Amino acid sequence: MKIYHYTKDSQLEKILGAGFIEMCSSLAPIPDLVWMTSEKFIPNLCRPQDHTLSPARFLDVAYYRFEFDSSDPGIKAWSRYQRTIKGGRKAVTSLNQRATDLKDNPKRWFVSETPLPIGYYGGAMADPEFNFFMDGQSVNYFAP
Repeated sequence: MKIYHYTKDSQLEKILGAGFIEMCSSLAPIPDLVWMTSEKFIPNLCRPQDHTLSPARFLDVAYYRFEFDSSDPGIKAWSRYQRTIKGGRKAVTSLNQRATDLKDNPKRWFVSETPLPIGYYGGAMADPEFNFFMDGQSVNYFAP
């Protein structure tokens, strides 16, 4: 199955220059990992929000996605990998809950413990149905 690593436009040149995607840190004690998802849209958890507006709105930021195959032996499903993190139950639960609150699905996440060489990449887009949240519910600002 195709899975994707999403990155902001500002990081694209660095990734292309290096030729691989580096691991990034998250909540301690979760180790540095390369994060991926099978979602076709940019995960809402990754999208910056403007909290000066009420309700908070997602900011429009250019993203790219790098394509990988979930059958790669170095790529693991997050649902299995998260159980191997020693002393990380609270951080894992917090991360999964934040994602779920933003309507992302952690069951569709994948990780790699090593940098991944890049291959195909292209532009990415956010799900147009999720522009901002009001009382924990997504609201499409542009809907009639």
